Amino acid sequence: MRMKLGWLVFACGAQLLAAAEAEGTLISARAAAFNPNNGKTYLVDARHDALWILNAAAKSSVRVAVGKAPSAVAVDARRGRVYVADSGDGTVTVVDGQADRVTTKVKAGPHPYVLAVNDATGKVYVTNTFSDLVAEIDGASNSVEMLKLGSADGVAVDRNTNKVFLIGYEGADVKVLDGRTHVVRTANVGEHMWGIAVSEKTGTVYVTRVGAAELVAVDEETLSVKRAHVGEIQIGRAHV
Repeated sequence: MRMKLGWLVFACGAQLLAAAEAEGTLISARAAAFNPNNGKTYLVDARHDALWILNAAAKSSVRVAVGKAPSAVAVDARRGRVYVADSGDGTVTVVDGQADRVTTKVKAGPHPYVLAVNDATGKVYVTNTFSDLVAEIDGASNSVEMLKLGSADGVAVDRNTNKVFLIGYEGADVKVLDGRTHVVRTANVGEHMWGIAVSEKTGTVYVTRVGAAELVAVDEETLSVKRAHVGEIQIGRAHV
């Protein structure tokens, strides 16, 4: 799906005419992120291999060059770091959220796809398309550990429990990774999973299945599964 970033700029309330010509290829719902601590919005611009940083309070914007074919962005709000998955060159670009500049690039696998940040631990988890590898980046040192966890397209984190949740479109299991021990448990929910989100208040993982047109709720501790047919195909899920 292609979209004009200018529309998102307008939605953010910033007068950013320079962004009107930019286009982003949104292959996931993770191509935009917001840091509530500094009020900045981050938008992937795959066409220009860039990240747009929108500051609504200052009514300003800046375009920062990142790696090739960026696909997703995630924010460590506590430390002010921004991470961009560069699917075209196998890296994650790290951006200083205060200075709005690139600090380093980290190798993160063959084709980084989406990311999730645990800002309680400073760890970043990066899935790779057409690969069974997930990169775990230590935000303090930028060291990387490659975890062989099977194919994963979506990832979400519960900061309170230090658990990482992984889904794959062609797989049938939600994988639950212990962020400390790297022990993996699974919950079978069925194939064609697409969107994933976590409620840290209730300890519940929500997954959408496009083929079955249903929303699945998984209890983090017991891994029990509840299903709700939604009557239409769902391709994303967010929890506030």
